[in-house]
Amino acid sequence: MLNLKEAFENLQSKPFPDHPDCDGLDDWMLELDETDSYLAGLALSALGGGHLENIRKNDLDVLAERLETIHVLSSDDMMIYRQCQEYLRAMKAVLNALRRVQK
Repeated sequence: MLNLKEAFENLQSKPFPDHPDCDGLDDWMLELDETDSYLAGLALSALGGGHLENIRKNDLDVLAERLETIHVLSSDDMMIYRQCQEYLRAMKAVLNALRRVQK
């Protein structure tokens, strides 16, 4: 189990996935980007000693469920799809660490 600093550093080490040709995946990635920014703000605040309130707990679950419904056809988009899955896992690790800090 990673602590917040380790989880956030791991997330930061991952490149944000490239933009795909698939419109559905591209639209999904806009939400991923927004949620990533929100999560980064929370992590930076917590690492700086700030108080955490109202962590949106289900955003990543909803994103994961929506990602599973997207069907990509090209091999390039399939590689990007897998990058998105990996990036989402890293975001979940940060969220789990934030939840432990909040308690």
